[in-house]
Amino acid sequence: MLQCALGIYAVFIPDMLKKRFDFGFPTSMYALYLLFLYCAIFLGEVESYYANFPIWDDILHGFSGVMSALFGFMLFAVVMKRNNGTTSVSPLFSL
Repeated sequence: MLQCALGIYAVFIPDMLKKRFDFGFPTSMYALYLLFLYCAIFLGEVESYYANFPIWDDILHGFSGVMSALFGFMLFAVVMKRNNGTTSVSPLFSL
């Protein structure tokens, strides 16, 4: 039950970031985030997908990796856009 409550709280994290940092998430990124939370908390814990499907955890870890990479690229694009592309970035930034 605690995980479900924390999951409901996690749904509102993008809205809190938007209010605090004036940073909006694209609708598609927010939809992927909600889909991930649904799959991890409701399907994984409540419907016992973790126990019934041994690969379920691996699928969610792969999905979260893709989401993290997309978020990083999006954040980089926002920084470059706010600085009008004048920010110089070291090639080591991609490591």
